[in-house]
Amino acid sequence: MGTIIAAAIAATAAVVGWIYNGRQTRLARIRENKEVKYGQLLRYSKGFFESNRNADDIDDFISVYREAWLYCPDRVIKAINTFLDLVTDTANQSSDERKLKAHAQIVTAMRRDLLGIDKTNLIGADFRQLTAVRDQLLIPRTSSTDSDRTVKGLKEEPPNDT
Repeated sequence: MGTIIAAAIAATAAVVGWIYNGRQTRLARIRENKEVKYGQLLRYSKGFFESNRNADDIDDFISVYREAWLYCPDRVIKAINTFLDLVTDTANQSSDERKLKAHAQIVTAMRRDLLGIDKTNLIGADFRQLTAVRDQLLIPRTSSTDSDRTVKGLKEEPPNDT
């Protein structure tokens, strides 16, 4: 009887270990996929700015955005939507500075998702938007201030100190 119980415990432990290992492997693949897709979103988003306007980048961004609905948390989707609202509002033609601030909020949301944290002191305004210029190193595209943390109704979340 003791041998049967030991065998049942061993089999149960093996099954639990197999399930746990499978879950960890699946979570690692999801994270890797997010890293790739987030990188693509960041690279392709440059096509929306006047200095880099590029229809191919915009098409690629939209394709990755559609896929993002399958794996991104709400915060990232909402940040992307705010950015897309700014870049597609032909009536008001948002400035690149507003687009850059919305873009920085996307980066902040992605960072929080990838790191699995809500507790961070970094906000969108802390993300430095840089452009490479021939005969110079890097120059900032805009000078964001900490006092301007809102883009078209999307308020930057204050740091969570708890």
